[in-house]
Amino acid sequence: IIPVFLGFSSTLQDYNNTDISYLKRFEPIGCRDLYTMEGLRKNNIFAYLNGCLTITFPKKRNGYDEKTKIFCIDLPEQLIELIPESMKKDCIFTSHVYFSDNCENGTEAKAKEIYNLYIKEARMVITTRMHGALPCIAFGIPVILLKENMSMRFSPIQSLIPIYTKETFSQ
Repeated sequence: IIPVFLGFSSTLQDYNNTDISYLKRFEPIGCRDLYTMEGLRKNNIFAYLNGCLTITFPKKRNGYDEKTKIFCIDLPEQLIELIPESMKKDCIFTSHVYFSDNCENGTEAKAKEIYNLYIKEARMVITTRMHGALPCIAFGIPVILLKENMSMRFSPIQSLIPIYTKETFSQ
């Protein structure tokens, strides 16, 4: 088996000799974020940025059309308070935190069910979750992404949509 690294993500910046040798055997390494890419390059491993593969999901729809629901995924209370009252009537507050023992057909089936619901019914998605945002962007659903604390994992998304932080939440 010859692995192909696409969307690789790591919190390491310093790799041991075994890791470096292994990764160098399978260069180039496609990285999900700039932090990972920079860490690999720092260790002389040929790496490039390709982002998260969920952004390659096929487009399922075009914008708003007749959809009315706004799915708010894992929003803390302080952010819910910023949603205009005129929009709250259309909001469905939900979470992407599921445990495999609570998913009748497994977590993959549960994820498919959730994303199909968004495709069918979402006018917009407001989320703090990377995998709430990226698949919906790929599907053609408008997304507002909020992050209290930015992390290196979110760097590729900034080229696709604005990411609202504490300082810009009210916008």
